[in-house]
Amino acid sequence: MTGSTYKIKGDTVNCRSGLGTSYGIKRTYKKGQDVKLTCQIRGEVINGVRLWDRTTDECYVSHYHSNQATVDLIAEFEGWRVNVATPAAPTSSILFHCIKPTARSSWRTEMRPKEKCLADMLKSKAVVNINKYGAVVSWALSMGCGAAKESTFVKRLNNGKNISAVLSEELPKWVYGGNVKLPGLVRRRAAEATSSKALPVKC
Repeated sequence: MTGSTYKIKGDTVNCRSGLGTSYGIKRTYKKGQDVKLTCQIRGEVINGVRLWDRTTDECYVSHYHSNQATVDLIAEFEGWRVNVATPAAPTSSILFHCIKPTARSSWRTEMRPKEKCLADMLKSKAVVNINKYGAVVSWALSMGCGAAKESTFVKRLNNGKNISAVLSEELPKWVYGGNVKLPGLVRRRAAEATSSKALPVKC
């Protein structure tokens, strides 16, 4: 996400002069507007995420949305969702490269309720960076909001436990379906753990 363009999803997003909601609004971005992000820095906790993005307008927006790495991780395990008919070969292989961005956009739309659910259940003590946040979003989407809300995983986060320790200890527990260990969930939890360890570019 950092160093790339992000399309504003909400009606408006306020870009502030400092790293918190108490700072003045320097610029307001409108829905659909493309915003260039340059780096990330720690600031006020918003929806459980302490990271803020600095834009090329030299102001800051809270980074509580999922980054592209999270979208790609989820799409890898859930499948690329495409809302167009696939024509017969050989044009289908060419079309795939054109529709993949549409599939990404479809997953971003589908992820929003899970992100809201997660934001509602995380308390101020649950502080994560954007890559760890993405891993938790992927896990919550996979397991369901109800199961996530009642889990020891979320309770430990809300008690202010170290996020790295919680991820390494809790993710491996969520690999079962009907008391059977599922290879697909084992791979997904491993991918989430790996993604959570990536470090964002700092300001």
